Amino acid sequence: MSHEEAIPNEWLNGEGTDLARRLGQGGLVLSPEPGKRKALLRYLFQALRKVNTRVRLVDTHGWHQGAFVMPSGLVLGGSSERIHAVCDGGPALQNECSGSLEGWQEGVARYAVGNPHLAFGICTAFAGPLLDLIRPDGGGGFNLQGFSSKGKSTVLEVAASVWGRPDPLPTWRATGNGLEGIAASRNDGFLVLDELGQVDPKEAGQVAYMLANGSSKARGNRDGGTRPMKKWRLIFLSSGEQGLEDKLAEDGKRAKAGQEVRVPDIPCPEHGMFECAHAFPTMGALAEHLKREARSHYGHAAQAFLLELCQAFSEDFPVRDQLRQREAHWLEGVLQPGFDAQVRRVAGRFALVAVAGDLATRMGILPWPEGEAFSAVRISFQAWFEKRGFSGASEIHRGIESLLAFLDRHGLSRFDLWGEADSKVINRAGTRKRAEGIEGFDYYLTPEGWKEACGGTDPKAVAKACAAKGLLDPGHAGRSAQSVSIPGHGKARCYVIRAIARAQHESIDAA
Repeated sequence: MSHEEAIPNEWLNGEGTDLARRLGQGGLVLSPEPGKRKALLRYLFQALRKVNTRVRLVDTHGWHQGAFVMPSGLVLGGSSERIHAVCDGGPALQNECSGSLEGWQEGVARYAVGNPHLAFGICTAFAGPLLDLIRPDGGGGFNLQGFSSKGKSTVLEVAASVWGRPDPLPTWRATGNGLEGIAASRNDGFLVLDELGQVDPKEAGQVAYMLANGSSKARGNRDGGTRPMKKWRLIFLSSGEQGLEDKLAEDGKRAKAGQEVRVPDIPCPEHGMFECAHAFPTMGALAEHLKREARSHYGHAAQAFLLELCQAFSEDFPVRDQLRQREAHWLEGVLQPGFDAQVRRVAGRFALVAVAGDLATRMGILPWPEGEAFSAVRISFQAWFEKRGFSGASEIHRGIESLLAFLDRHGLSRFDLWGEADSKVINRAGTRKRAEGIEGFDYYLTPEGWKEACGGTDPKAVAKACAAKGLLDPGHAGRSAQSVSIPGHGKARCYVIRAIARAQHESIDAA
């Protein structure tokens, strides 16, 4: 068996110890006699003079001028010059192959028809290589959330089999430093991570940011400089009984909007991840079949997909424009006017997955009818959106929720009653007045009370959003606060929340 090895020029100088060590790692047994080692160095020097072609060495996986470097260093496709990978493969390489593409299509992929959650998982596996083409800043992941024994790990195994051996699955049970190496080896590709609940809650948020943002921590070296930072761009699929927000809550933290956007939770249906058992007697029997077949046939689908993309590059095929048109078509079906940028960003990642699955279908890699991928991804997007429950910015939504909860919690204790300013109120947040025509109170919050009620969210942004929803009674010239003469307090600047507006807001939410 022949081997290829990249040897730095500096190894050809001196006694050749480093060269001998590297060749020995590859299986070559060298004589310890200095004369024979010098003869080898002399031979290599003479051979260099006869080399006319150049080879480009690359130290990262993924796309390089129309060629794709797999995690093991295998180079698919071609470019204007020969490419040789000198990057570390990382643990749990995913591009090992077994069985055949036809076996995977017949034993695994075809059962995703009628099972949209399974189809979504498979589509995510094809999305990473398209990031560079249509959504360079769209890296991130998805988390399949639900109770155990619902088929989540089966979906992950099937998705992982697109690239390589699916068993055992990588898990969240690793340090951020450990996941950096795994993520870097999946650049422009795909990663699965099982059991979100196993990650340290103190690291959960940082790990989510790291995987989605595609960059390792900056670290110093012994010489006082900095080590080269690892970079990557990928799509990852996770599973767990908990969502990221629940995991952070274990450490007394709240998920930030950026973290939610990077790892949206897709709720698992109560009946599980499968809708159609096909010819199997039970859903459990289907799951067992999928695991067995995925462990027998794996690794071929991703290589077939990448070779088709490499061919498109070499033929100057306008693949980028066509993919963006398909992406825009999918987004038209799910987005509505007024959706916040956060929702649109998550929708963009779902769209990438839909386009990837659709493209793999058109290539004949996925044995699905036309439209299956688009429909399956749309179902998962709607499940995420319904779980989220609102179309605005997450921070503003939390601010409004905090405000209403503050009124429910402190409405009687920290607001004096209109006309009874002499009553003793500790830590007063404002005044309440009996509403006209409806049961309840109108609340007049002081600026300090309003800021506290917003729970750490920007008070101005919350006021603006409340006014837009009709929840806040605005002041003169569209100002959020208004000047009100309150008995016993004189003229004061207040934020006014009326009972009728709260009732209307709550009825809309309930609907």
